[in-house]
Amino acid sequence: MKGVGQMIFHLLLNEWKRVMKRPTLFLFVFLFPVAGVLITAGFIYTVANEELGEVELLVIDEDDTLETRALISQLENDETLTGQVRFIKTEEELSSVMDTSSSYAAIVRIPSGFTDQLRSGVNEEIDVFLNESTPFSSQLAQTLLSSGENYISAAQAGVNTVNRYYIQEMDSSERSQAIQQMTIFFTMFALDRNQFFNVEQQFTYMSWKQQLFISIGSLVLFLTYIFFAFIYRLKHENIMNQRFTLLGVTRDKQFIYRTLFHITFLLIFVSSILFLIPSSFLPFVAFDWKVLMQWVMLAIMIGTLYLVSHSLLENIGLSYVFFLASSVILLLFSGAIVPPVYFPDSIGPVDLSGLQMFYHSFHSVFKAEEAPWLLWISTIAISSLLLLTTFLFEKRKGLIQ
Repeated sequence: MKGVGQMIFHLLLNEWKRVMKRPTLFLFVFLFPVAGVLITAGFIYTVANEELGEVELLVIDEDDTLETRALISQLENDETLTGQVRFIKTEEELSSVMDTSSSYAAIVRIPSGFTDQLRSGVNEEIDVFLNESTPFSSQLAQTLLSSGENYISAAQAGVNTVNRYYIQEMDSSERSQAIQQMTIFFTMFALDRNQFFNVEQQFTYMSWKQQLFISIGSLVLFLTYIFFAFIYRLKHENIMNQRFTLLGVTRDKQFIYRTLFHITFLLIFVSSILFLIPSSFLPFVAFDWKVLMQWVMLAIMIGTLYLVSHSLLENIGLSYVFFLASSVILLLFSGAIVPPVYFPDSIGPVDLSGLQMFYHSFHSVFKAEEAPWLLWISTIAISSLLLLTTFLFEKRKGLIQ
């Protein structure tokens, strides 16, 4: 057993000597994906920041009632939208403004009879025409107006309830005025949501800076590891494996030293690029061992997927395809790249709570709560089981050969 350990240690040491013979290449592997992701993110942020300086929406109010005017006024004065979205009303026809509205993020058309439909319990759709030449601002407009539809539905439900249990009992002379008052009241009440949103964000979600850090960090980790695995993969690997076998280094021993080689690289990268440097320069990233452990767990899962796919699939191209597909699924559905709150409704019925433990664990770590031991133990257990299964597979394959 001691001899086997020394053999594996020397093989691991030789691998790192091979890497350090070309330190410039190693530094390039370390920094090129980081620079690429940061430059791309900076470019997108600059373009989006310029485009989202103030989103202008052109409003055509064909209904032009007290309720629709109050609705637009409430949105204009919303504290969360101040300085971000500006509503510009026009009395022109839709056909005449379609060709001259390239500077607006979207055209919003409130159809005639909208208020009457709302009073009668029908939530008529508001027509929205997005500007494809301004993708960021038009997407923000679509998100805003989609959210607005939900709040109008909430207002409608309130009006219908009051109308059923209270207003219908009134005299006909008072009924119309009461319905109008309740429509405005419930619409404004539903749209006056600033305090709810602020509290929800404070206690349920991370800040956008922390979410951006996790997304960029996960992308950098993933791309750097792909770069590392591709560049430092042994040339003529099958021939080298046969030579190792002739020297008494069986396939299972080769798998062990290769696993240690990849894990040590991931630990070095995570400790420096994703922990020490961000913790030193970014005030919203805590210098906490729990943050380091969280990154290590994510790195272990990505490394395990590569090692398993590389060993079980003989075809190199197929092994890379499987690794890339499984890693992308893991990063996306775990919330590492895209926070779960932005997931489309189409995947709502799918239970992703197990995968999303990564995101929620980052949240608890950043909020200085208890360490997510359950996730860490589960990650280590699953990775160990996969690696052990692959080790036994390699050992059996070596015996057959």
